[in-house]
Amino acid sequence: MVKLDRILLRANLWLLSAVSLYAFALFLFATPWVQRQALFSHAAKWPLWANFSDPVRYGLAPYKTYTFSLTTEDNHTLGAWHVLPDAYYHTYTPYPLLPRSPLPPSAQADAFAQRPTVIYLHGNAASRAARYRVSLYSALSTRLNVNVVTIDYRGFGENSGKPSQQGLTRDARAAWDWVTEEMGVDRNRVVLMGQSLGTGVVSQLAAELEIEGIRPRGIVLVAAFESLEELLSTYTVFKFLPLIRPLRLFPGLEKWYLSHLIDRFDSHLALRDVSCPILLMHAKDDGDIPYTHSVHLFDALLDPLLPQRPFSTLEEETMSEGQKAEWERNDEERRGMRSSLVEEITVDGFATIRSFDRPEGRGPVFFLNTLYGGHNLISSHEGAMDVMGRVMDLGIGESA
Repeated sequence: MVKLDRILLRANLWLLSAVSLYAFALFLFATPWVQRQALFSHAAKWPLWANFSDPVRYGLAPYKTYTFSLTTEDNHTLGAWHVLPDAYYHTYTPYPLLPRSPLPPSAQADAFAQRPTVIYLHGNAASRAARYRVSLYSALSTRLNVNVVTIDYRGFGENSGKPSQQGLTRDARAAWDWVTEEMGVDRNRVVLMGQSLGTGVVSQLAAELEIEGIRPRGIVLVAAFESLEELLSTYTVFKFLPLIRPLRLFPGLEKWYLSHLIDRFDSHLALRDVSCPILLMHAKDDGDIPYTHSVHLFDALLDPLLPQRPFSTLEEETMSEGQKAEWERNDEERRGMRSSLVEEITVDGFATIRSFDRPEGRGPVFFLNTLYGGHNLISSHEGAMDVMGRVMDLGIGESA
């Protein structure tokens, strides 16, 4: 009996310790500094001691990349790269030699004039020199033969400053303004592409541009999330420990806690009024952000085209029989309309592609849901790139 009491005591102590640690972790995450460290992870300077003036070190061809800096409207300096389209680059590299000196100053402007441009905004942690990101620039510049402009946000890479939602949106705007104003690239030849955290930044920038009557060629959102609030609601630490879900045991506590988020990145709201082609790409085996986030974004963009709900969602047990019948009729109408609007094709062993057109020239919405690719590698998959090239009309196969 004494032995059983000891076991129960130890179990209670373990449970108390676990609850205390969880409560302490939640308390820490409620503080602005910890929130932003966790969200942006900009302290993870990878690769270590990077030499951003030497892109060759990280896998890009000699003299294929221009290194430069941008200045934001609030006077932050950002490191940036411009990777030339492969076909254009090779006009300066007679086979089998490589260029032995930098390309002439005119080459940068010529490349922008001859091929479309992708402004790529990366996810949290590391920098633009991370190997998997460099592999993507290389793939974009070769398979799609486009200019690639990429930046590090404030606080990332060699840049000073502290990241925030507003700050990162300003950083992205600086990249857009440099390409379209300083380099004179037609807006309709520029695609905004974001991955993970970068999808939130792209969504905010696209909404800002829409307000000003500015529309890019299109936006590509890779491994997107609906909003930071929804992401945290589904997030698991080490892929199995739920971060916020235990708070659902206490009605209202989860909502109260999430209301204290500083940066929200509400992409599902920002994208509502964006009028340009939108491509969502998400892998089913993404272990960081569940692909259901992109499903919900696709549905949110489709929702205005469906019969509107007769009333706000109610708990089933509070509905009258008449309300239930009306809701069911509405559900049937919405399903019928959805099936008539959404085209779906399956590429065996690769992906499902859903799409629909929006009225008034607002552009189509595509959702590429691949079987594989994880969180970081889906965007450099050849099949995904081909879909991107066709949706964004990037002229696959065209040379400089």
